[in-house]
Amino acid sequence: MRSHSTTFRLLVATLVAALGAAATVFSTPDTRADRKPAPANAAIQIAQAAPTITGLSPESGRIGTLITLRGSGFTLENMIHFRGDVDSFDVGPIRSDDGATLQFEVNTCPPYQPRCPARYLTPGPYGVTVSNSNGRSQEVRFVLTARAG
Repeated sequence: MRSHSTTFRLLVATLVAALGAAATVFSTPDTRADRKPAPANAAIQIAQAAPTITGLSPESGRIGTLITLRGSGFTLENMIHFRGDVDSFDVGPIRSDDGATLQFEVNTCPPYQPRCPARYLTPGPYGVTVSNSNGRSQEVRFVLTARAG
């Protein structure tokens, strides 16, 4: 017969294996100070990891360029932040159905008005991050090029 402690540890190990590196599992201690097993309703909290960007394609383009971000920790509601030396702007919310891919157009218009008169943005390098309810990703670089014409 398995003890509550062994069953609890197996449950936690199964959760970690299923979630992989995308989560950290926190649990209540499996014994109390009096060395009796913890109650059967001991809580398990799962904290999702912050987004991580592993790739950005293409690495440069002008306003209107379709970008694909690959990584992990993306949710159904992500904001993409572009931060440059002179200008900054956000794109989103952007949905990720698989948690590993985000695809969006470089655009300063809000999602409800995708073809608004775009404001002028200074060409050059921009740091790109993703934020969602799990936190903020590390920064990757995108180079905004000048408009043609």
